[in-house]
Amino acid sequence: MDWGKLLMLSRRFTLPALAVIGVVMAAGCGAVFDGDENSVVAGSSHIEVILEDLAGDWVNVRSLFPPALCPSQFDMKPSHINALRTSEAVLLHPWQEAMGNVQEGLRTARTPEEQVHILYIDGNWMTPEAQRAATERIAELLEPIKPANGSSDDAGLSERLAGRTALIEEKAAEAREALDAAEADGVAVLSAEMQADFLEWAGFEIAGVYGAPEDLSVAAIERLLAQGREAGALLVVDNLQSGDPGAGARMARELGAGHAVLTNFPRAIPETSTWEATLEHNITQLTEALEDANS
Repeated sequence: MDWGKLLMLSRRFTLPALAVIGVVMAAGCGAVFDGDENSVVAGSSHIEVILEDLAGDWVNVRSLFPPALCPSQFDMKPSHINALRTSEAVLLHPWQEAMGNVQEGLRTARTPEEQVHILYIDGNWMTPEAQRAATERIAELLEPIKPANGSSDDAGLSERLAGRTALIEEKAAEAREALDAAEADGVAVLSAEMQADFLEWAGFEIAGVYGAPEDLSVAAIERLLAQGREAGALLVVDNLQSGDPGAGARMARELGAGHAVLTNFPRAIPETSTWEATLEHNITQLTEALEDANS
């Protein structure tokens, strides 16, 4: 391979395109996806669910961190290091590039840089738009190593992609219908930072945003309560992965508002094994909390 020509070519592409090209080239030269198991480490349960849905049995997927925990606050175990060491590819979110636990795991496992691929997707992956974009990007990554048509392992990648895309659209419409029935559009909320994008997609008005519960001072809570009162906030929405939702529940009581706890990742709780089940769970949490606030 002419590496000089390749370097000149790479300068013409954006980072997302380079991620795809890296997988295609590596697969072609045997650096990625060349093992019998086609094993892949997924940076989150979002990536894990999409890989399983698109690839079926012909890719062995292992998720990097427990979905109920904050991604930055879990310790790498020997099983994680072994997965990084033995997998043919590692697919990560951009925000994982800066995480010390992830980078330390990659260094300890001595994972080659060319086997690590970043999925540049805008927005919260719980929104249908981001989920669709992520699904299409991962399908691009799988294309070079899918089983040949007509083989006993033929998983029908294009058919799976079409089916998943249609499902995303269907579930997005159902979510909108439920939110409309609850008259959620324009309702003011206080939101955990990690849920603000999703709540904006759902039509809520963000009156105030807060970070991790352990970082909330008395002054910060008072400021949030003032913002909530001024906006007439009817909900306080916490993020499951951010930790103890007690502060959010107390703010909701102070405001006479409903309180909901949403999850940013599938499989964090038993009834959320897929993205669509997680979306339904989150929408139910919101509509029920809104009903409580209006009762």
